[in-house]
Amino acid sequence: MTSGSDDNDSKDEDSMDEKLEEKAEKLKDAYEDSGLKGKVEETVAKAKVTPEKIAGRKKRVIAGHKILVAGYLAFGAIFSAISRQPFFGTGPLLASGVSYIMIGAAEKSRLSSDTYKRLNIGLFEFGVTGFLAGILMKLSPLWALTCFIAVVNSIKGYGYGLKGWELGDASAKDDLTNGMKKNIGLLTKVPNLKSAIYLAGTLAVGTLKLMKLAEIFNIIKMSGSTIVLGTRLFRLAKLMMMTIVMITLKDAADRDRLEGATFIELNALASLTFGTWAFYESVFTPIGGFLGCFSAFTAFNGVSSKMKKSKTH
Repeated sequence: MTSGSDDNDSKDEDSMDEKLEEKAEKLKDAYEDSGLKGKVEETVAKAKVTPEKIAGRKKRVIAGHKILVAGYLAFGAIFSAISRQPFFGTGPLLASGVSYIMIGAAEKSRLSSDTYKRLNIGLFEFGVTGFLAGILMKLSPLWALTCFIAVVNSIKGYGYGLKGWELGDASAKDDLTNGMKKNIGLLTKVPNLKSAIYLAGTLAVGTLKLMKLAEIFNIIKMSGSTIVLGTRLFRLAKLMMMTIVMITLKDAADRDRLEGATFIELNALASLTFGTWAFYESVFTPIGGFLGCFSAFTAFNGVSSKMKKSKTH
């Protein structure tokens, strides 16, 4: 009798243990499905990142951009002097200016903004394309080093913008997809006159970029000269960067944010690039006059935005 009672008690205990295990499994599944697990793990991971480590990451990104400012500025000046055409130096000068803007963004921890993510992507494209162009054109190893730093630093900058200095959990694929959708959306709306002109500039430069890509593919297909291919890649790098600068300004015009320091500086860079381009093509030709108008437009917006900003402070 006692033995049977003990057996029943044992069966009841086993049944209770199974039910408890089943409930524990359900709670675990619900916890994971709710996303709380990821949030808790992310919070714990962030807590492990010390302020010193964050400061070190920020310092390295800023140092990288300072190197790019000096390096690309030097090469821009050298290319302009050797060719006696400022137009040929504007690609590196453009990259130098964008790198200068990124220093302020990193210092103020604003890399998560769409504006600075976009500019980091521009530096990445310029670095990769410029690196290949330099190899084919047999430029100085210092040019290759500068472009390599641009690639590495832009990846790090974009990553910190996406995941924060603590490197939390985030999907680069989703962010890039959403960014592409937003850029396409920017091309389909024109809320004001300035936006319309910036859109025209974006489409003009973007079209030239696609044409340059087609030319490059044709040179590769025809097994053309590596030097010629290198020069076309060098020009493509500038068009890539310029396209991103223009769509960023278009976005700012849509949001009526052109008075921001970043957009004043981007307008100055755009005006310089369009201006030297206009003189290279000759301002008295249709294309030269067209480019000259964009130079004047971006210069006017930069100056007027600067004046408005000064009055409000």
